[in-house]
Amino acid sequence: MVTSTTAGLIWILPLLLAPESPGAGKAAENVTLKGTVVELTEALKPTGLAVDAEPIAKQVVVRDA
Repeated sequence: MVTSTTAGLIWILPLLLAPESPGAGKAAENVTLKGTVVELTEALKPTGLAVDAEPIAKQVVVRDA
């Protein structure tokens, strides 16, 4: 039992000691993007990169108009 507790602390401790992320504490900012929304898999096709479509199936990107 002591070993599993120690192992858990070893995994959690770096998260507790990590510095704040760069955007932490800043107010959100509204932005407007112009372009066409396309699925990420469709946007990557012209690059010829081999991608696993399953994990990114519902992700989208904005393509220049």
